[in-house]
Amino acid sequence: MNAQMKDLRVASGTSPSNASPSEMHGHAPSQAKDTWIFNAQATATLGFSLWYVYEDYLKLGVLPSGGPVSHFYGWASNWWFALLIAVFYFAAGYLYERHQHVTDFHQFATFMKREAIVLLVPYVSFTVLVLVDNSLIGANPGFSLANLGGKLFLSPNGSLGYFIVLMAIFVVTRTPQTDKGAAALMACAMAAKLASMVVAIALPGFYAGLGYFVTNFAENWIWFVLGVFIAKYKAEAALGNFPMAFTVCAFLLMFLASGCMQDLTSNLYVLSITIFGIAVFFSITGAVFKNGRTDKFYAFIGKYTMAIWLMHPILAQITLWALKLMGITNATSADGWGMPVLALALPLACYVFPVLVMMLLDRTWKFGFIVYPARYLKH
Repeated sequence: MNAQMKDLRVASGTSPSNASPSEMHGHAPSQAKDTWIFNAQATATLGFSLWYVYEDYLKLGVLPSGGPVSHFYGWASNWWFALLIAVFYFAAGYLYERHQHVTDFHQFATFMKREAIVLLVPYVSFTVLVLVDNSLIGANPGFSLANLGGKLFLSPNGSLGYFIVLMAIFVVTRTPQTDKGAAALMACAMAAKLASMVVAIALPGFYAGLGYFVTNFAENWIWFVLGVFIAKYKAEAALGNFPMAFTVCAFLLMFLASGCMQDLTSNLYVLSITIFGIAVFFSITGAVFKNGRTDKFYAFIGKYTMAIWLMHPILAQITLWALKLMGITNATSADGWGMPVLALALPLACYVFPVLVMMLLDRTWKFGFIVYPARYLKH
């Protein structure tokens, strides 16, 4: 069986039981039934990079620092990443339920043996690369063993924490075999989410002291379990249709408009946006990409989802550093040329350069392993 057919088996659910839900991120074949999941992840990844460009446009004066544009940034900062990362947890839960059978220690050990490689390799590799990049351009924190330990075990860089938190979720979550088991799993995840919200409000100091991993596990386990539920009860058919997509989009837009006008940022409001947002992501992609359909754009972007996600902060920082050496530090630099140069350079750094670097890594021995370990592992 050739490599393409092998990938098709993995993504469509006919692969061996040790195939990982994480390893499928960003490289599903166009014929796979799960393209709606992968395309939702790809969209969320583009959203990560978009926010980075948006933020730097404001900092560097490409966009005006006052008025509605700046207000939206300050307000949306409270929920943008919470929603996008929830999309990934939901997708991982859905794929976990659809493709795994982890109910005893032997199955768990087999699953985690592969999962540890798939998740920890990019987590450790890009934590190191971020710190090295900081050292090279004179930013903080720079690379040192103390800083590396802190970022790996206490406070991960940005969205890199997803990898280690997802691994912890895999450790404590088994694929439910009965309705009672599924209900118990959902009840535990809901209790963890509720507890995180209550403690964050009532005891903020204590909540902060619990640390990154505990708080992020409690906050995001619910989205993983929600994905498990959708897969277990085959609810994607009800979720992925145009009437549902139109309805949830309308609700989300009304919710966002009212929240922006009133500057709502409470935990309950962020939770509501995340719920509606997940429904929007997956109802739209489920309706548009039914039965494995996709298009040329997503077929291409899907190959580089993880590369764009992991590389865009590093490459954007290097690009801005290089431009600074050339005398372009903000939009008014270089006799006004700073504006068009920065406006073009940041999207290139966040979208185009990661693709080019990934193409280079794929063609240079096995360096692509640090981004997509599963491509180099036997199924």
